[in-house]
Formats: sequence, structure tokens, C-alpha cells
Amino acid sequence: MNLLRIAFALSPALCLCAAAFAGEPPAAPDYSAGKNWLCKPGRTDACSVDLNATAISADGARTVDAFVHAPSEKAVDCFYVYPTVSMQDAELSDLTQESAQFSRVRTQFARYANACRLFAPMYRQVTLKTMAQYATDLKHFDPNAALAAAPQYRTAYGDVVAAWKHYLAHDNGGRGVILVGHSQGAFLLRDLLKNEIDGKEVRKQLVSAHLAGVTVAVSGTDPAKNEFRSLKACSDGAQTGCFLSFSTFPQDAPPPSWSKAFGTTATAGAVNHCSNPAELSGDGGRLLPYVDAARPFEGGAEPIRWTKDGAPIGTPLVALPDFFTARCVTRSDGAGYLAIGFVTGDPRRDVRERYVPGHVYVGPTLLSNWGSHDADVELTLGNLVKIAARQADAWRRQQAGK
Repeated sequence: MNLLRIAFALSPALCLCAAAFAGEPPAAPDYSAGKNWLCKPGRTDACSVDLNATAISADGARTVDAFVHAPSEKAVDCFYVYPTVSMQDAELSDLTQESAQFSRVRTQFARYANACRLFAPMYRQVTLKTMAQYATDLKHFDPNAALAAAPQYRTAYGDVVAAWKHYLAHDNGGRGVILVGHSQGAFLLRDLLKNEIDGKEVRKQLVSAHLAGVTVAVSGTDPAKNEFRSLKACSDGAQTGCFLSFSTFPQDAPPPSWSKAFGTTATAGAVNHCSNPAELSGDGGRLLPYVDAARPFEGGAEPIRWTKDGAPIGTPLVALPDFFTARCVTRSDGAGYLAIGFVTGDPRRDVRERYVPGHVYVGPTLLSNWGSHDADVELTLGNLVKIAARQADAWRRQQAGK
């Protein structure tokens, strides 16, 4: 659902409804075909991208934060499902690999390479054009309910299940697995966890699940209202067999009480779970962002200026150590979200940059109750990769002790 700035005309012919998409879901793709994977070990593909970043220090100095691929054998795998990126003029995307998927792999997944082997299937997803029609109804659009009711989503989910089962049968070999997903990808993985992993034998291979931009209902008093039957939230960055989930919002622009979108749950008596990657990673609430250097300011054409001089960035990513802070907020109305603030007294920004990136627009309409949804993972990527490495190491040690 990464719309950022979608400017096309919305067609009433597209519909998240059974009438527009009747019949059985089409057969799943053939995941023995390499073209149906964005990333697999041992080949040059979407994960073989330049991950260097320009790190901007508190005094404005710039250094190249070079990504060095650790050559050591990885004890676990990471299985990634990308968010809504397809601009195709259809209800469901096809399996064509496009630059939008490569871009999300760069900003959300490829840096996990130093923690695990990387797997990322293609899938037929609900497209941006389809989702955009409904997202502009700010007070009524509920992504959780909309996806659950959409036959198109069932096709996407069937693809992910098929890719998962092919991976288990042909690539896993009893290894541990970290699931990684954002937005539509995280919803798909959440449902995969519920239906194919939680309470099943394969659960013993789950190292963790990193789910961003998704709703996960939790209750401290009624287990029946929990999203998962037995899967618990990670309470420590080295814990295994658990999940972490969050949606980001600027601390001064929390999800409105009327919102049904991200950061909230419609489950009465429960709240939307919030994990804080900046605490689980051992960074004391400080984020380690890796932001796309081409990310535009407020959905426009001009890239964000991260320093007062506005000098261009010469790497694909921008690293911003000690710039953003994060804390989880839980409210009595069911909201639970990751509030993003700033380190006080930091000179790296001017007034124009006193905001958190990731706002989402459909044409001129700001989806004001979506927070920083488009940058959920970029804001937290360094922390998430640190957590993955700690969890992978813990899982390896657990297996060695058996």
C-alpha cells in the first residue's frame, strides 16, 4: 500500500469486491521457475544492489557508510514479501519484475544479507490503482477488513503460500527462518503465520517475524482476542520464536481516534500491538534509518534536503544516526503505534526538514491517518537488521545446544 504519490485517474471499473472478481482464484505460479523469485541465494538478482549510504553526522559531516557483505555462512534464512508497489492498470499485478520491487528490496530487505540467506518471491498483488480508490475515504477505509474481503487478496495470499511451501520443500533443509514484510506484504505474512505456522510443526523453525505497517490485535486479558493463538511478541532483541510489529507516526501527528487504518485495531477489547525496534536492537530508543536518497519531500519531485546546504547525496541511501527517536504508544481506544520524534538540538535539519518522511498521498489528497506508512521500514531498517542478526545468532546457539 505504498502509494506515496499516486496521480492517475481512479476508475470505477476496479473494485475490491467479489462481483468484479468472481470464481476460483487462478492457479499459483510455478515457483520452481527462477523468474518468479526476486531474490534467491547464489545468483545476481534484485538483492544484488548497491547498499552504500551517506552517513550524516550531527555536525553535518558526511561519510560513506559502505555496506560490506559478510562472506560467512548464514545459519538462518529470511523470507520477504514486498508491499504494494504495482502501478499496473489492473486489479491484480502480473509477475513482471519491475523497478518498484527492486527499489523496495533495496530499502527494506537486501541489508538483511549479513544476517541470513535471502528469499523473496514474486506474487500477484492487489495493485496501487485498486487500493487508491478506497484509501481516500479516510474515515471509513479499513485496510484489514478491505483485504480480508477481497478475492484479489486471496489470490495474492495463495501465491505467497505456494512460494512458502516450495521454499520449505526445496530450499529450507531444516534451517531457521525470519519472515520480513511491509504493508500488503506484512498482512500476507501475518495470515501465513496464523494459518500455516502458528501451532504447526514448522513453528519450531520460526526464528522471528518482522512485520511493519500491519495491524496485529493483542489483549492482556482475553487470549481469544489475540491475533495469534500461541505466537508471542518479542520482548527482547535476542528472543526467538516471536514476532515484532509496528506502524510509524510522527509523535505530533498520532492516529486520529476516528481512524480505522494503520496503528489501530477494530477488535473490541484489544489494542494494535507495537514493538519498538530501537529498543529491541539495544539502541536505547534511537533509530538507525536508511532512507532512500531519492525520497521526495512531501510526495513532490524534489528530494529531501537532510542538511541545510542541500547538497546532493551520492549514494542510494542516507544514514541518519542519532537523528530520530522512537517510542511505543498504546491508547485505550485500541491504537498502538511507534511515535517518531527527533533528537533535541540536532543541527542537521532546517525548519523545512522538521518532519518525519513517509507521508502518503493519492493525487493531491494526503492520507493523514496513515502516519509515516511509506517509510515504516526505512526509518527502522538498521535496528531491524541488528535484531535479525541477534536472533539468528541465538537460534544458531540453541540448535548447537540440542
